[in-house]
Amino acid sequence: MKNRLELLKKKAIGKSKFDGYRRHFDEFSEVKHIDLENSVMLLQSLDFPNSSEEMINSEASFIESNLLSKLYSKLDRKSTAYAFTDDFEYCGVYVVETKEAIEKAFEIVQKENNHTFFILETGMKFFVRINFYDQSHPDFPSKFDIRISEASEK
Repeated sequence: MKNRLELLKKKAIGKSKFDGYRRHFDEFSEVKHIDLENSVMLLQSLDFPNSSEEMINSEASFIESNLLSKLYSKLDRKSTAYAFTDDFEYCGVYVVETKEAIEKAFEIVQKENNHTFFILETGMKFFVRINFYDQSHPDFPSKFDIRISEASEK
């Protein structure tokens, strides 16, 4: 019962955040919203043991990221992903084209309050986390922190 109550509380918070959250995805060619309850079930048991990280300057495009450009080149336009920010825990996630999510990620992460954007390939093959540190960050001012995690080969 406690989990159901927590979910209802998060849904109530999500109502006030949803319009701002949805705006991050307004310019995608195709989007499908996955509600909070289904999003929580989807994301609860992720396991990506293999990770790579890099930092790049905030003026860079995703093509200048070795990790993102390598991933991008392997994808076709039919590839889909769950895209979301930290507010997914109140608002759910969106299904979008994976390449489009990568193309728009830097813009979204700079506008997002918590400066984090996630891309989870719908087949659970890889997970991308992009953080943006603004100019006031003491260690990494004006940098993108990119982490790509991949599932284990079965």
